[in-house]
Amino acid sequence: MLKNKTMSSTLNKVLSIKPPKLLFHYTSPDGLIGILKNKEIWATNAIFQNDEKEQKYAAEIAKDACYNIKNTSLREDEEAKKLVDELKKKAGSAAPRIYIASFSEEENLLSQWRAYCPNGGYSIGFPSNQLHKMAIAQKFYLSKCIYDRNEQNKIVYEIIYSFINEFKNRKKNGMNENENYEKTAWEFSQYLSQFGTVIKHPQFSEEAEWRIISKKIPENHDRIEFRGGNGIVIPYYKFQLTNDENPDLMDVEGDKLKVMAGPSNYDLSIRSTATSFVMRKYLGKIHKSVSSIPYRISH
Repeated sequence: MLKNKTMSSTLNKVLSIKPPKLLFHYTSPDGLIGILKNKEIWATNAIFQNDEKEQKYAAEIAKDACYNIKNTSLREDEEAKKLVDELKKKAGSAAPRIYIASFSEEENLLSQWRAYCPNGGYSIGFPSNQLHKMAIAQKFYLSKCIYDRNEQNKIVYEIIYSFINEFKNRKKNGMNENENYEKTAWEFSQYLSQFGTVIKHPQFSEEAEWRIISKKIPENHDRIEFRGGNGIVIPYYKFQLTNDENPDLMDVEGDKLKVMAGPSNYDLSIRSTATSFVMRKYLGKIHKSVSSIPYRISH
């Protein structure tokens, strides 16, 4: 599914993986209505994800990699060692300009219901071909998340070596030394903030997560809005799910959008009826199911 190549051949392979036909987004009842009515999904600023440790995870891997590279591969290369020290300092320090939205290969996962629909909700199965097309149109990536630590290390090492090579090429082209160190380290921090979002702790592998990931988006972009949450203001990007070239969200090359009503205190028939009303109102077609997981909502 890759549109543009990255600075890691291993990451390029990950980005080229074709997703399953449907990718599921777990959301509240209000979220379902907003998504279907407006044909958009909110991609949250990366530093405001539910797990605040998530952004730090990729940075810690990068810092460990910098330490190992400096003390093994670069023993006689003082300039490169100095650069790697700068990369290590900058890891995890990038400004919050990246936006992401999460999906799962699994449509009916209890851990997802608990995390994203604690008061009841829905999983929406979007045709992945449509997500991919709309990601390209809005300069996002659609990527599978990586849980394997060896693969994570390989990606981070390749990115670091790519920036070392970039630094050396700039030196050959006559860039000022101090400017070269500063520019390369800053660009590394930005790059890590973007692609580090696909690197997740192995303990979350059950989620089988995919993400749409933006490039850097300026703060004054007209599709950035704000919502309240947990006592703070959270920026999000209104990611369009359709456009003039790709107008059909319901049926994309035979892959039909699906909505599953999640566990709640309402019985199956009521949840099914409510889902039917929403689908008829906003899409005119019905392709639905209801979770039978015996999980009751506590109020």
